[in-house]
Amino acid sequence: MRTNFTQKVIAVIAVLVVLASCYKLKSVTQPNEVVAGQEFTSRSIVIYDEGDNQTATSYGCFGIRVPKGWTVSMPSNSYEQWVNGAVTVTNTMVANEKYTEILNYRYPADGYIWYGFSTTEKISHQLHKDLSDSIAVNCKVLTTAETAIGEYEIEYVYGDEEENFEKYTDLAWSSENDNRLIETSTFVTPDGSSAYNTHSSVDVNTKISVVEGASVAKIDASSYAIIPGVNEIVFKVQGSESENAIVTVYGTNGNVLDEKSVIGNEVKLNAQTGVCLVSVLKGNKRSVESVIVR
Repeated sequence: MRTNFTQKVIAVIAVLVVLASCYKLKSVTQPNEVVAGQEFTSRSIVIYDEGDNQTATSYGCFGIRVPKGWTVSMPSNSYEQWVNGAVTVTNTMVANEKYTEILNYRYPADGYIWYGFSTTEKISHQLHKDLSDSIAVNCKVLTTAETAIGEYEIEYVYGDEEENFEKYTDLAWSSENDNRLIETSTFVTPDGSSAYNTHSSVDVNTKISVVEGASVAKIDASSYAIIPGVNEIVFKVQGSESENAIVTVYGTNGNVLDEKSVIGNEVKLNAQTGVCLVSVLKGNKRSVESVIVR
C-alpha cells in the first residue's frame, strides 16, 4: 500500500445547462485512497459563475454521496465565505432531513447514500463578478471496517434555499420552488429528464480506493503547534501538512468538546481542565496529541 498522502485536486470547467447558475465548482481535495475503517477529510470550493448573487440571502446547501455505511460529519465552521482573499463568514452546516431526502430521491445509486446539509442561518453569499470570492466546505468522512477492498466514487452537490425547506412536501422537480437547490455538482444528471435541472455540472473523477493496510500515515508534528490556555487550546499551522486540517478536541471520557476546520494560520477550540486529546486530520493522515489544559 502507498502510505504517502496524495491529494486529488480536480479543476472543473463548469458546463452551463439551459440557464446560468450563480456559482460553479472549482475544486475538490480528497485522498486517492484510504484503509477500511479510516476517516478522511474533504474540502471543496465553489466560485462565482454568470449569475448575480451579491445581495441575496439564503441557506447554503451541500450534499455528498458515499457508500452505504459510511458516515459524514461537519466541523462547527464547515462553511467558509471568502471575499477578496479573506474569510468574512463561517457557519455550521447541519444535517438537513429534507435536502437529504430530495438528493436520495433524485440521484440514487445502488450501494450509495446521500447526506444533505444546510447552514444554520441564511447568509449573504457575496457571489458577484466584481468580488474575488469563493465558498469552501469542509467535511469528515468515516468509512466502515467492513468496506470491501476496491474503488468507490464520491459525488458532491452545492446549492442554496432562499425561503425554507418546509415547502418541499413534493419531491418532484419544480421551477417555482427549487431550481437553486442544486446549483453545481461533480456529475451530470443521470436521467436528463428534469426540465428544470438547470445547474452547471461536469462528469469528473472523484474516485477513492479502499486498500489493505493496518497503519495510518501521520501528520508531521513539526507542521503545527498546540498551545493550551484556560478552557481552550490554540492550534497554529507551521507547515503545509496541517493547512485546512480538521482538529477535534476530546475530553477524558472520549466525548467531543469541539471540532473545527483550520482557517488561515490558527484556530481556537474549546477544551476542559485536565488532560485532553487533540486529533489532527487532513486527507487520510492523522496525528493525535495529549495536552494538559488549565
